[in-house]
Amino acid sequence: MGYSPIQYESFVSATYRILVGCIAACMMIILFYVIYPPTYSAYLISGCYALFILICISLYAYLAPRSHIIFIAPALKTVFLTTFLPLNWYFVVGAWMGKWRLVDAFPPITAFIIVTSIVVLTLLHSRNVFWAVGISWMLQAIPVLSYLVFHVDELLSLRGLELLATYGPTSLFIFVIIPHQKGIYFKYKTLTNRINKARRDADRDILTDLLNRRGLERWLQSMPMDTSIAVILSDIDHFQRLNDTKGYDAGDRTLVELASRLRTVYQGEHRLARWGGEEFLIILVNPEEEKREQNADAFRLALDDMPYKEDLEHKVTLSLGVSSIDKAARFQCMLKQAEESMLFAKRHGRNQTKFYRPSDAE
Repeated sequence: MGYSPIQYESFVSATYRILVGCIAACMMIILFYVIYPPTYSAYLISGCYALFILICISLYAYLAPRSHIIFIAPALKTVFLTTFLPLNWYFVVGAWMGKWRLVDAFPPITAFIIVTSIVVLTLLHSRNVFWAVGISWMLQAIPVLSYLVFHVDELLSLRGLELLATYGPTSLFIFVIIPHQKGIYFKYKTLTNRINKARRDADRDILTDLLNRRGLERWLQSMPMDTSIAVILSDIDHFQRLNDTKGYDAGDRTLVELASRLRTVYQGEHRLARWGGEEFLIILVNPEEEKREQNADAFRLALDDMPYKEDLEHKVTLSLGVSSIDKAARFQCMLKQAEESMLFAKRHGRNQTKFYRPSDAE
C-alpha cells in the first residue's frame, strides 16, 4: 500500500515506539530471570533470542535509509508470530515424552501471545497478516489443547483450566476478530486510495494533467532546499487571438497538445506545470550551466518546428524567460527572474528565449 507523507511519518514513529517497547519488555524479562533463575533455561534462552532479533532490527532501522523503514513491518510480524512457537512446542513435546507435567512446566506466555497477535492484527494492515496470525495461533493452540484432552488430570487443574480457557474460547475470539479486521483493512485501504487520488487530482491541472501551482509548490517543498534548479516560464504568443478566431474549445485542445509536447522535450529530471492561463512553468533539476541555454531553447524550437493538429490560421509560438541556476530555496527569486525575462521576450518580438543575466537587475 502506498503511504502519503503524513501516513509514512506516522508509520515510522509507530515502528520506533514498538521497537523500543519490545526491547524494554525483553530486557525486563531477562533481568527478572537473571535475578530469579528459572527452573527451565529455555525461558531465558527464548528471551535472549527475542532481544537479539529486536536489536538487529533496531540497528537496521538506524543504519538503513529512511525510505527502507517500511521493510521493518514484515520483520516485526515474523518476530511477534514466531518468538513463542519454539518455546510452546518444546514444552508440549517434553510433556508428551514424560519429562514434565505440562501444567507445571509451561511458561507464562499466553498473555504475550494474545497481545502480540492483537498488535500484529491492529498495526500491520496487509492481506497476508490475517492468515499469518490465524496459522500461528493454531500452531500454538492445537498442540496444547491436544495434550490436555488426553491428560484429564492436568486439564482439571487450575493451570490446565487456564490454558483451556486461553487457547479454547480465545481461539474463537481470534477467528471472529480476523474477518472484522479484514473488513476494517479493506475499508481503510479504499479510503486511503480515495484520499491519495483526491490529493493527486488537487495537485494537477484538470485540462492538461500537468501539475498546477499547488502541485508544483508541494513538489518543491519535498526536495532538499540546496538542490540546484533553473526556472523557465513560457507564454503562448497571441493566444487570445486564437480563442477569438477559433473559439475556446480550439484553444483548450491547443493547450493539451502543447502540454503533451512539453513532456517529451527534456530527458533530464524536471517538472512541468500549468502556471495559469496560457503560461507553463518548467523547472530543470541540477542543470548543467553550459547547457542551460541549449536545453531551455529546445522547448521553444521543438514546439515551433512541428505543425499542430488543430487547424489554425497562424503558427503557435512561445516566448520563454529563463532564470539563472540557483538553489531551490530561492525559487521565488528565480521565478521573478524568469517572469521578467519572459516579458522582455514578448516586448521584443515574441517567439524567442530570453536568458536572465545578473546585469539585467542593475
